[in-house]
Amino acid sequence: MKTKVLLAAVLLVGLAASAQAAGTIVGSKHDLASVGSNAKTGSIHSTSQNQTCVFCHAPHNAITNKLLWNRNYVAGATMKIYTSYNTSGMRTALGASNNSLGDDSSSLLCLSCHSITTANVATVVTNTANTKGGSDSTGAGAWATRTGNMTNLTNDHPVGIGYDLAIPQSSGGLQPVATVTGAGLRLFKSTAGGNNTMECASCHSVHDNTYPPFLVKSNNNSALCIVCHIK
Repeated sequence: MKTKVLLAAVLLVGLAASAQAAGTIVGSKHDLASVGSNAKTGSIHSTSQNQTCVFCHAPHNAITNKLLWNRNYVAGATMKIYTSYNTSGMRTALGASNNSLGDDSSSLLCLSCHSITTANVATVVTNTANTKGGSDSTGAGAWATRTGNMTNLTNDHPVGIGYDLAIPQSSGGLQPVATVTGAGLRLFKSTAGGNNTMECASCHSVHDNTYPPFLVKSNNNSALCIVCHIK
């Protein structure tokens, strides 16, 4: 009997750990709904829309068919990047000779919110042309500050880069593609970066905040960084 009880306890602990590890967008900072733990005074959320997914996705009549995205894209050419890679050879290898994101970069999905400016901040959670599913908002005045107002990425980690194209330019400083993807980082496809493009979602998991800030894995002891960088 004691053995059965112990086994049941172990199974419950295992299930609880699995559920916790899976994470959820509900109640996280990406949950802008009018209900739940994130809908409190001073937080950024709708005052009347109780759906979580609709601020980014729409099952019908989405603004674009890419991931049924419910927000307008920002223009890739306006997102300046790569000043840390300031040689023409590196920029050419990364498909970024124009020093900006390509218009098919999946990072533009993230930046449709995170590059928001104070002037149009309310469109994130209001029912406008930029967000079909929202309603009213609260705490919106601080949106640009809280998201970093990322209209200029020149001092941030580059995105939209062809990872395998960068390897020969890194002087042995980058891991092979198979090592990176095998460790759980995703690479994407874009015109500029090819089939192994590093984007925001390579390191961030928008629906899972198990490892804040929405990282795909823990960065304790720089564990996330050294998936790619040989240090």
